[in-house]
Formats: sequence, structure tokens, C-alpha cells
Amino acid sequence: MLKAIRFACLIAPAAALLATSPAPAAEKGEVDPGQVSEGLKAIFNYGQGRTTKDRLNANTITVITGTIGGTYVQIGADLASALDNGDDLRILPIVGRGSVQSIADILYLKGVDVGVIRSDTLDYLERKGYAANLKSQLSYITKLYNEEMHVVAPKSVQKLSDLAGKNVAVDLPNGGTFITAITVFERLGIKANFVYIEQRLAYEKLRKGEIDAMIAVQGVPSKFTTTIKDERFHLVPVDYTAALQSDYLPSQLKADDYPALIPAGQRVDTIAVPAILASYNWPVGSERYRKVERSRPGGHWQG
Repeated sequence: MLKAIRFACLIAPAAALLATSPAPAAEKGEVDPGQVSEGLKAIFNYGQGRTTKDRLNANTITVITGTIGGTYVQIGADLASALDNGDDLRILPIVGRGSVQSIADILYLKGVDVGVIRSDTLDYLERKGYAANLKSQLSYITKLYNEEMHVVAPKSVQKLSDLAGKNVAVDLPNGGTFITAITVFERLGIKANFVYIEQRLAYEKLRKGEIDAMIAVQGVPSKFTTTIKDERFHLVPVDYTAALQSDYLPSQLKADDYPALIPAGQRVDTIAVPAILASYNWPVGSERYRKVERSRPGGHWQG
């Protein structure tokens, strides 16, 4: 009931505005919002020939992102904030479930134009035989940023190999964290027991001693990792060995970003994986191809 009341309070002013047609001649001291708001002109088609429905659909690009609290959602919001351009282009972010699910959504879900995915996810899915010729079905648009591997564990865990035989939470199996974790551990020859649970639950289990570490692969600063204040824990270094250099980049986590997990003035070595913007590889000349083509480098996405 409270939700319904709150929703009614929020929607009432907008409903009142829409129900009131612009007056032919504004009274003294009043201004037609359409005269001062480019947003209203674009949305409600002040004086334009095309219908609002056709115009909005033609100029809107949907972006599948990630889970609430993750980096992908923020990137989607930032893209919309920076690139929305009135009647020319609208970016519509969609909350997703992570890199693996986003690849499936790009390939199969109607209404999804582009998505944020992780580069090592594609390699993993093809290598494990989950999808054939996956890369040929996707079209690369641009690299967005790097995502760092965060390994949170008790201070008794000094290096990644200390987690051999231990229980390590690697988020849910529809995201990309578990893929990066599995790949890194396999290449380093470390055999751990992976637990597939989301970050909040993982941290509770870590606090209670039910698991030995939790991993997040997110852009710095990792929003959830910054909330960890328990002095028993720290960030474990991930060495940039030869086994990781074909697919990953060297990076560091700084005390400025994680003051509760890294001593002041110090840094922790780790690895990073690129996050990329991709779309389905639509046939050249098709309607969806032309729509997404506007988002390629040289178009609106180029920064």
C-alpha cells in the first residue's frame, strides 16, 4: 500500500502536466514549457512531421549492462548522460546480469542493440565448447575500460596460491567474475573450491569464516569492495606471470581507493581485463545494422 501511495505521489505531477494541453496564448507571466525545454520538444514532437513513436524508436539505442552496484550499470548511465542528444540519439541502459548473460542477450533477446561484455568471457565460452564461432556472431564496437581482479581474504592469505584447496566465492555464474577467476586459477595451477554466490552473501560467509576468500572483477574503485571495513581482511596480490600475459594486463590497487584494505601509501599488484562494447553482427544494410552502425567509432560513441 505504501508503495502505491509513493508511486501515486510521484506520478501525479507528471500526469497533471500531460493532461493539460498547451494554451493557444499563454497568460501574462506564464511560459509554455515547450518553448524553453528542448527535452519536451524532442519527446512530444513540438511542430515535427514524424510521429513520436517512430522517431523515438528510430533514434534509441538500448545497452544491456550489468547488475545493480556493478561497474557496467554506471557505465551505461554515463554513456546515456554523455551521448543523449535530444532528437538525434537516445541511449537507453538496461540492467543486466553480467557478461555471460549479456552475450546471450545480445545474440537472442529482441530489443537489445549493444551490450557491455568482458573480453575473456568470449574466449572462455568458445574454449569450453559452449558456443561455436561465437566471435563471428558479435561485432566489436570499442573498448570501454579495464576491470581489475579484487581478491579479498584474511590477512593470513598472503598470496593467491595460499587459496589452493580453499573455498573461494566467485559471484554468480551468469556474470564474468567467475570466468576470470577460473581462468586465472587454472593458468596458475591453483585448485580451489569455487562457490557461486553473489557478493553480499559471499561477504557474510567470509565474515563468519564459512569461506576463505571472495573475488570481484570490477573497475576501480569496486563499489562493493569499498564498503568492506573489517580489519581482518585485505586485498591479496595477483602476480602478472607469463601464463596470464596473453589475455590480461598488469594493474594495481591503491590505498586511496581501498583505505580499509590496503595500508596507507601502499599498492597491491593485480591483473585487469578489458570491458568492451559489442553488438550482434547484423547483415550489412539491414535495419538493425544501420541503427547500430551509428554507434561505431567515427559515430556517436567515439570519445
